[in-house]
Amino acid sequence: MSDIIIDWLNREIQLSKHIYTIEDDFKNGFFFGELLYKLNYIEDVSKYVKSKLPSAVAANFKETITSLQELKIRFDPEAFSKGKLEEMLKVLFSLKQFYDKGQDFRKIALSKTKIPGKQTMTKIQKSPKSKQLYFDEKQKEHKAWVKNEHDKVMKKNEDTLQSMRQKEMDTMKQNKEFMKEWNKKGLQTFIVNQTRLNEIKKKEKEFRHSELEKYRRKLKMLEDRGNIEQKEGIEDYMKNLERLGIDINAITDQENVVKKQEFSVYSTLERIREKKELNESAKKLKDQRLVKMKHEEELKQKEMENQQMMSNFLKNVSERSQKFQEDAYNYYRKTQIKDFLLTQQHQSQMKNKKKLDDKMEILYKEHLELRKSNESIKLEEI
Repeated sequence: MSDIIIDWLNREIQLSKHIYTIEDDFKNGFFFGELLYKLNYIEDVSKYVKSKLPSAVAANFKETITSLQELKIRFDPEAFSKGKLEEMLKVLFSLKQFYDKGQDFRKIALSKTKIPGKQTMTKIQKSPKSKQLYFDEKQKEHKAWVKNEHDKVMKKNEDTLQSMRQKEMDTMKQNKEFMKEWNKKGLQTFIVNQTRLNEIKKKEKEFRHSELEKYRRKLKMLEDRGNIEQKEGIEDYMKNLERLGIDINAITDQENVVKKQEFSVYSTLERIREKKELNESAKKLKDQRLVKMKHEEELKQKEMENQQMMSNFLKNVSERSQKFQEDAYNYYRKTQIKDFLLTQQHQSQMKNKKKLDDKMEILYKEHLELRKSNESIKLEEI
């Protein structure tokens, strides 16, 4: 019933504020005064104060109770002044009945100054059957409105979920393109590094070859110098022998000894040179092995880093997909629970509405019976 009254206030009366709930909007009593002003029952709404102060609220309800008692509306003033929903609905429903019957509130207000006993009688313009049809029509409109709002909410939720999915797909696509570009750049960097490494190896090889050639030239120069010095020494020795008048044949054995000494010096130098070359070649081989091992270790390290990076990426992707699935499931569960609660709330509202309608029907019948009895009493008195 509250939905019908809210619809009546917003569509036909059109107060200064859009009404959402009776309990909250009519809590301070101001809109009761504005409603009576809109119904042309009171001329001035300045007596009502739009405030939440207890004094202002009490004054608003006091003015409203006075006006409602003049209209002979049956309600509990104490409960009404405390802002109870049932009493406020009863009052608003009674005012709506007056409005639907087409009664002139201005005439009722003017009749307050007339002599008692000469009260005017208003005619009921609508029958209970037409009233029931009106309520059924309003109920159908409310159901259609509720269904439309529910469809809007479901469509909005579906669009939100679809946008989230599309966003996740776009993110995964961007990550895939990034990994593809990253691998491409990594391959290009690897090729550049290999080219630089080959150039460095080539330069090292050329440097070693040049150093070896320098060493060989130096060794040959020392060898030639030693031979020249040895020959010059032999020539000086022979000249000294001739100068001293010593026979050369007599010292054949000594010449053989000198030749042996010459041979032994040359062979010693040759062995030293060979040994040095062997040491150099062994050192070169050792350096090459070290460089190769270092390069292999770097490659293995890079490969391990790439594998670790790929495993981390796959792990992140799997975690994000799992989280997305969990979020989607939780969202689905929330929507299901929300729909269930909405249906339960709607059913409870419909039950409460039915109970209030039954109560209002009973009150309306009692009102009609009381009215008939009053008319019959007046007729008897006349």
